[in-house]
Parts: sequence; structure tokens; C-alpha cells
Amino acid sequence: MRKLLFALAAVSVLIALPAFSSQPARADEVAGTILALDPEGNTFSLDDGWQYVLPDDISQDDLEVGMELLVTFEPSDDGIRVATALELIN
Repeated sequence: MRKLLFALAAVSVLIALPAFSSQPARADEVAGTILALDPEGNTFSLDDGWQYVLPDDISQDDLEVGMELLVTFEPSDDGIRVATALELIN
């Protein structure tokens, strides 16, 4: 009887695990105009008031103040927005 109860408890835990697993990070998108570039911090600012960190595979040399972009980014818990993709709008 103990083995049956143990087995049922183990199955219950395995069934409940997906409900408690962390959810995958979700990407957000925003369109805006570049207002400033910061080469020191490898960031750029949009007209939405946020700064975005560029990933290593995107060079700031490809960006100019005034460009309109669609930015895909990952929000973090500490308020930093890390750009994962940039698309030129105009």
C-alpha cells in the first residue's frame, strides 16, 4: 500500500511540474526614431524614452540618429531592454 501511495504522489508531482516551470522569455516590439547613440554603453535611445542595448552582432556603425526602426527586444527584470533584432522602417 505504501508503494502505491508513493507512486501516486510521484505521478502527482510530475504532472504538476509544468505548471510551476518558468515561462520562456517573451520578445516585445516597438517602432521609433533613434534620438541618440551611446558608443560607450553600446546603447541607443528611441523617441519612446527608452534606451536599448545592442547585441554583439549588431554594430552601432550601422545606425544613425533619425533612423526609424522596428526594434525587437527582450525586457529584463531590472528595466534594461536588450535589442535582439532591428528592422529599418524608412
